[in-house]
Amino acid sequence: TAIESQVEFKESTIAVVFPYIASKAQGKELLYAIRSFQQNFKHPHHIVVIGEREDWFNDEEIIYIELAQESDNPQVNTMEALKTAIASDKVTEYFIWTNDDIYLVAPVDITHIALPKVLGPLDPDKYKDIYKSNMENTIEFLRSKGLPLYNYGTHTPFLYDKEKLVSLLEEYPEISLGDYLFSSVYFNRYNKARPFFLNWKTDPFLLPVISKAPDPVVFESLLETKYFLNNTPTGYSAFLESKLEELFSEKSVYEK
Repeated sequence: TAIESQVEFKESTIAVVFPYIASKAQGKELLYAIRSFQQNFKHPHHIVVIGEREDWFNDEEIIYIELAQESDNPQVNTMEALKTAIASDKVTEYFIWTNDDIYLVAPVDITHIALPKVLGPLDPDKYKDIYKSNMENTIEFLRSKGLPLYNYGTHTPFLYDKEKLVSLLEEYPEISLGDYLFSSVYFNRYNKARPFFLNWKTDPFLLPVISKAPDPVVFESLLETKYFLNNTPTGYSAFLESKLEELFSEKSVYEK
């Protein structure tokens, strides 16, 4: 549980892991995401990037693990990055898994991240293309195992446990192929508590930005209530980048 994790961690450092494909990134997403962790993650941590690198990486501070992106299915690439994290001694036994388009916009600790959060039930009709196909595979798999069908793909950071990750991949080796939404498989398998259902209009957790021109007044009022900010590909814009620069203007130790 989150409380047990908090007790176990005490003051130990935890890895914050970013799978990253520079060629598919928008603007300075990763730079601002890393700055946001340095500014607002209130637990000792180090940064690990798995995938492709940026010229601004400070190699004395950031841990970079090269990994080629070999599939057109993003979930396959994510799975390869996750297996790389499991195998690396630079990644702690418990670790934070996050993305370059997720930003911490208020002080948080491990408990905020470990709280199980869902968007609701898995619903392929809301999606398209490969993601929809992967979700359909996930639902079929979870049903066959008698597991819940919650959608844990919330675009917020996850807390993973290497021991449970290894056990899951050994128990269900087909998952390692990557044609599934892994976070939903993992948490539906291991989370025994009723998850928190996100609703961006009312919950204190996530502000998703999907428009290039959000209403500035609404944006600012919601931002004040949230812990996490996420942008979809359609939501990255000059407006958002100016806000990210405003929020995270201080250079991190992970930059040259």
